[in-house]
Amino acid sequence: MTMHAIGEAAILATGSFCASPSTGARRAMSHATVPVRRDSIEAGTFEATFFAVPGRGETDRLLRVARRGLDAGRRLKCEARAGIRTLTRYEMLMTRLTAAAVRVYEELLTLARLNRGRVYPSYHYLSEATGLARATIARSLPVLEALGLLVRRRRFRRVEGEGAGPRYAQTSNAYRPTFAEKML
Repeated sequence: MTMHAIGEAAILATGSFCASPSTGARRAMSHATVPVRRDSIEAGTFEATFFAVPGRGETDRLLRVARRGLDAGRRLKCEARAGIRTLTRYEMLMTRLTAAAVRVYEELLTLARLNRGRVYPSYHYLSEATGLARATIARSLPVLEALGLLVRRRRFRRVEGEGAGPRYAQTSNAYRPTFAEKML
Protein backbone atom coordinates (compact mmCIF):
# COMPACT_ATOMS: atom_id res chain seq x y z
CA MET A 1 0.00 0.00 0.00
CA THR A 2 1.28 3.45 -0.93
CA MET A 3 1.78 6.11 1.74
CA HIS A 4 0.15 9.49 1.05
CA ALA A 5 0.13 12.76 2.89
CA ILE A 6 -3.14 13.67 4.54
CA GLY A 7 -3.92 16.34 1.93
CA GLU A 8 -3.20 13.98 -0.97
CA ALA A 9 -5.34 11.29 0.64
CA ALA A 10 -8.23 13.72 0.98
CA ILE A 11 -7.93 14.70 -2.69
CA LEU A 12 -7.81 11.04 -3.76
CA ALA A 13 -10.77 10.14 -1.54
CA THR A 14 -13.02 12.96 -2.67
CA GLY A 15 -12.00 12.78 -6.33
CA SER A 16 -13.85 15.30 -8.42
CA PHE A 17 -15.70 16.81 -5.47
CA CYS A 18 -12.70 18.97 -4.52
CA ALA A 19 -11.07 21.59 -6.66
CA SER A 20 -7.71 20.52 -7.97
CA PRO A 21 -4.71 22.23 -6.36
CA SER A 22 -3.84 23.84 -9.70
CA THR A 23 -7.16 25.70 -9.91
CA GLY A 24 -7.14 26.78 -6.29
CA ALA A 25 -9.05 25.41 -3.35
CA ARG A 26 -11.26 28.48 -3.01
CA ARG A 27 -13.38 29.95 -5.72
CA ALA A 28 -15.50 33.00 -5.27
CA MET A 29 -19.20 32.50 -5.74
CA SER A 30 -20.35 33.92 -9.04
CA HIS A 31 -22.45 37.03 -8.50
CA ALA A 32 -24.63 35.94 -11.42
CA THR A 33 -26.02 33.05 -9.34
CA VAL A 34 -27.35 35.04 -6.39
CA PRO A 35 -31.08 34.68 -5.74
CA VAL A 36 -33.49 37.45 -6.60
CA ARG A 37 -33.46 40.05 -3.84
CA ARG A 38 -36.47 41.57 -2.16
CA ASP A 39 -37.95 44.69 -3.79
CA SER A 40 -36.52 43.75 -7.20
CA ILE A 41 -38.54 44.71 -10.26
CA GLU A 42 -38.50 42.81 -13.53
CA ALA A 43 -36.12 44.36 -16.06
CA GLY A 44 -37.93 45.95 -18.98
CA THR A 45 -41.16 46.68 -17.10
CA PHE A 46 -40.44 50.00 -15.36
CA GLU A 47 -37.51 51.66 -17.14
CA ALA A 48 -39.64 53.92 -19.36
CA THR A 49 -41.04 55.73 -16.34
CA PHE A 50 -37.98 55.44 -14.09
CA PHE A 51 -35.23 56.99 -16.18
CA ALA A 52 -35.06 60.71 -16.91
CA VAL A 53 -32.88 62.38 -19.53
CA PRO A 54 -30.62 64.88 -17.75
CA GLY A 55 -30.90 68.47 -18.89
CA ARG A 56 -28.04 70.45 -20.34
CA GLY A 57 -25.38 70.92 -17.66
CA GLU A 58 -27.45 69.09 -15.04
CA THR A 59 -24.92 66.31 -14.47
CA ASP A 60 -22.18 68.89 -13.89
CA ARG A 61 -24.35 70.68 -11.31
CA LEU A 62 -25.10 67.39 -9.54
CA LEU A 63 -21.40 66.56 -9.39
CA ARG A 64 -20.60 70.00 -7.94
CA VAL A 65 -23.24 69.46 -5.25
CA ALA A 66 -21.70 66.08 -4.38
CA ARG A 67 -18.20 67.56 -4.18
CA ARG A 68 -19.43 70.41 -1.97
CA GLY A 69 -21.14 67.81 0.20
CA LEU A 70 -17.86 65.92 0.52
CA ASP A 71 -16.06 69.09 1.64
CA ALA A 72 -18.86 69.98 4.05
CA GLY A 73 -18.83 66.47 5.47
CA ARG A 74 -15.11 66.70 6.13
CA ARG A 75 -15.55 70.06 7.90
CA LEU A 76 -18.43 68.68 9.96
CA LYS A 77 -16.37 65.67 10.99
CA CYS A 78 -13.53 67.95 12.18
CA GLU A 79 -15.95 70.14 14.13
CA ALA A 80 -17.58 67.11 15.76
CA ARG A 81 -14.22 65.66 16.76
CA ALA A 82 -13.15 68.98 18.26
CA GLY A 83 -16.39 69.16 20.23
CA ILE A 84 -17.46 72.40 18.57
CA ARG A 85 -20.86 71.07 17.55
CA THR A 86 -23.22 68.15 17.81
CA LEU A 87 -24.21 66.75 14.45
CA THR A 88 -27.76 66.15 13.29
CA ARG A 89 -28.69 62.83 11.73
CA TYR A 90 -28.29 64.15 8.18
CA GLU A 91 -24.97 65.81 9.01
CA MET A 92 -23.70 62.50 10.40
CA LEU A 93 -24.72 60.90 7.14
CA MET A 94 -22.81 63.59 5.22
CA THR A 95 -19.66 62.64 7.12
CA ARG A 96 -19.94 59.15 5.61
CA LEU A 97 -19.62 60.55 2.09
CA THR A 98 -16.14 59.65 0.82
CA ALA A 99 -14.05 60.60 -2.18
CA ALA A 100 -14.64 57.07 -3.50
CA ALA A 101 -18.42 57.56 -3.29
CA VAL A 102 -18.12 60.84 -5.20
CA ARG A 103 -16.01 59.05 -7.84
CA VAL A 104 -18.71 56.37 -8.20
CA TYR A 105 -21.33 59.12 -8.48
CA GLU A 106 -19.24 60.85 -11.13
CA GLU A 107 -19.14 57.65 -13.19
CA LEU A 108 -22.91 57.22 -12.86
CA LEU A 109 -23.41 60.83 -13.97
CA THR A 110 -21.14 60.26 -16.97
CA LEU A 111 -23.20 57.23 -17.95
CA ALA A 112 -26.41 59.22 -17.51
CA ARG A 113 -25.10 61.95 -19.78
CA LEU A 114 -23.86 59.53 -22.45
CA ASN A 115 -26.85 57.14 -22.39
CA ARG A 116 -29.64 59.73 -22.13
CA GLY A 117 -30.36 58.88 -18.50
CA ARG A 118 -30.46 55.11 -18.90
CA VAL A 119 -27.99 53.97 -16.24
CA TYR A 120 -27.77 50.31 -15.23
CA PRO A 121 -24.10 49.34 -14.89
CA SER A 122 -22.99 46.27 -12.97
CA TYR A 123 -20.77 46.51 -9.92
CA HIS A 124 -18.03 44.93 -12.04
CA TYR A 125 -18.29 47.70 -14.65
CA LEU A 126 -18.24 50.41 -11.98
CA SER A 127 -15.22 48.76 -10.40
CA GLU A 128 -13.34 48.66 -13.71
CA ALA A 129 -14.32 52.20 -14.70
CA THR A 130 -13.42 53.81 -11.37
CA GLY A 131 -10.48 51.65 -10.35
CA LEU A 132 -12.14 50.96 -7.00
CA ALA A 133 -12.80 47.59 -5.40
CA ARG A 134 -16.23 45.98 -5.70
CA ALA A 135 -16.69 46.24 -1.93
CA THR A 136 -16.02 49.99 -2.09
CA ILE A 137 -18.67 50.32 -4.81
CA ALA A 138 -21.11 48.37 -2.63
CA ARG A 139 -20.41 50.64 0.38
CA SER A 140 -20.67 53.84 -1.65
CA LEU A 141 -24.05 53.31 -3.30
CA PRO A 142 -26.16 53.14 -0.10
CA VAL A 143 -24.50 56.33 1.18
CA LEU A 144 -25.30 58.14 -2.07
CA GLU A 145 -28.85 56.83 -1.92
CA ALA A 146 -29.34 57.84 1.73
CA LEU A 147 -28.09 61.38 0.99
CA GLY A 148 -30.66 61.73 -1.79
CA LEU A 149 -28.12 61.93 -4.61
CA LEU A 150 -29.26 58.69 -6.21
CA VAL A 151 -32.35 56.52 -6.66
CA ARG A 152 -31.61 52.82 -7.06
CA ARG A 153 -33.96 50.05 -8.22
CA ARG A 154 -32.99 46.41 -8.10
CA ARG A 155 -33.85 44.44 -11.22
CA PHE A 156 -34.28 40.78 -12.13
CA ARG A 157 -34.78 38.98 -15.42
CA ARG A 158 -36.38 35.74 -16.53
CA VAL A 159 -33.98 33.00 -17.57
CA GLU A 160 -34.44 29.71 -19.34
CA GLY A 161 -34.16 26.73 -17.02
CA GLU A 162 -35.05 23.11 -16.68
CA GLY A 163 -38.18 22.07 -14.87
CA ALA A 164 -41.60 23.56 -14.42
CA GLY A 165 -42.19 27.21 -13.77
CA PRO A 166 -40.30 30.36 -14.59
CA ARG A 167 -36.73 30.96 -13.45
CA TYR A 168 -35.37 34.33 -12.41
CA ALA A 169 -31.90 35.80 -11.96
CA GLN A 170 -30.75 39.05 -10.41
CA THR A 171 -29.37 41.51 -12.94
CA SER A 172 -27.75 44.93 -12.61
CA ASN A 173 -29.49 47.73 -10.70
CA ALA A 174 -31.01 50.76 -12.38
CA TYR A 175 -29.84 54.18 -11.15
CA ARG A 176 -31.24 57.69 -11.50
CA PRO A 177 -29.15 60.63 -10.27
CA THR A 178 -31.25 63.14 -8.34
CA PHE A 179 -30.80 66.55 -6.80
CA ALA A 180 -30.29 66.44 -3.02
CA GLU A 181 -31.84 69.67 -1.75
CA LYS A 182 -30.67 69.06 1.82
CA MET A 183 -27.02 69.23 0.77
CA LEU A 184 -27.30 72.89 -0.19
